[in-house]
Amino acid sequence: MTITLIVPLFNVEKYIEQCLDSIVEQTVPFDEIILIDDGSTDNSYYICKKYADAFMNIILIHQENEGQGKARNVGLEVAKSEYIMFCDADDYLDIYACEEMHNRFEKQNIEIGLFDASCIYEDGYKSEINPYDRSWILYGDLMTGEEYFVTTYPKMHVVPPYLMIVRTDFLIKYQIQFPTGVYYEDNVFFIKAIIKAVKIRYIEKKLYYRRYRLGSTINSPINNKKITDKLMMIEQVQDVLLRTILEKHNGNSMYLSYYWNLFGDFLYECIDRKDLPDKERWGNIIYERYKESRKLLTDMQITEESLSIISEHYLILEYLNKMGIKIDNKEYKEIKDRYKNNVINLLYKLPLHDENLVIGIYGVGKHTDNLMEAYETYIGKIKCGIVFMETRVGEEKKYRNQQIYCMKDKIKELSLVIISSFRYQDRMVKNIEELGVKLKIFTLYDKYEAREINWHLILEQ
Repeated sequence: MTITLIVPLFNVEKYIEQCLDSIVEQTVPFDEIILIDDGSTDNSYYICKKYADAFMNIILIHQENEGQGKARNVGLEVAKSEYIMFCDADDYLDIYACEEMHNRFEKQNIEIGLFDASCIYEDGYKSEINPYDRSWILYGDLMTGEEYFVTTYPKMHVVPPYLMIVRTDFLIKYQIQFPTGVYYEDNVFFIKAIIKAVKIRYIEKKLYYRRYRLGSTINSPINNKKITDKLMMIEQVQDVLLRTILEKHNGNSMYLSYYWNLFGDFLYECIDRKDLPDKERWGNIIYERYKESRKLLTDMQITEESLSIISEHYLILEYLNKMGIKIDNKEYKEIKDRYKNNVINLLYKLPLHDENLVIGIYGVGKHTDNLMEAYETYIGKIKCGIVFMETRVGEEKKYRNQQIYCMKDKIKELSLVIISSFRYQDRMVKNIEELGVKLKIFTLYDKYEAREINWHLILEQ
């Protein structure tokens, strides 16, 4: 197994030595390290030249400033190894990264291997959640790209190429490269690779250090170039998704939900941005594209019945409405009513009115508050016995004036269990199944649902 590491760089003299040190000090060396200087105007190139002169496995390439996508593609064209990895020049690797790739993947003939990152926050950035830790949702099983997508979207939808190792002949076979001269190129590369892959394996290791800082591409101010590029990215990703849906004769609704979510996420970012130029113009452009897309999918007879897809349509129109864009109010009302009716039909299936049952509600907090309020609003009074449960309970805790129990201590006493969580539903079902207890488990979301129930819409008067 041979591995090439590709490192694009531009004006990172403050960080490049730490990055390169982490690369050349690997416990098992990379077979090839390709540094692509994208027209730096600081000392980045000269720092890299010192390393290239000192290490035989480093190739240093200089190009005019054409963007990160072009720089990575140049690396892909030059690379001679069986596998490719990436590293951004302001980040760095765990010194065991290459060794772990050999230990975990050498004899498995995978197309894509995945791992996680730790976060380094600078310039006042802070977050209690690591957006690059998938250990709570992924396991080490061999999976297809579709299985990976269904498991992680949207709960842990991360797209960075620097958190993967990918087989070179796989990229060549499917002609997968980065879009050039644009922002958001990672999104297109990642979705093309994941959807085509049939042999993916994840390892629960943080082998990469991701730096959040002012001045990086992701954190620089929004402008017309960024907006134009984001719309281009949306169009390219949607094209990949649509072709996949058609190839699979409707595919799974998760792909379709993501298709519409790309519009919704863009609009959500736009609503409160005071630095966004020409907000109304961009809103109108999205609305026109949205209408064209709806007609296209209708003409192709692609069905859109899942709750999350109806929710995506509602949110797109809701965001456009908040931006002051003139929308079709009749369609807006029809989608709202359709969504509400679907959720109410779901609530009717919950036997919370049966006073002869003792039902466990697994998960407490806002989701459960909303669930119980919606049930009593639309269905009627809750008459069954209720046991509130969590996976782990430390000191005695109460919820709605009742004690919260540890799930494993109460599960055998119950008639059935309702899982009251979107984000952790799959993990909670697995927790129950691992105990070997046979009872009915009621879940509110099927495996293709991509969004939590819009309780605000359901409970609005």
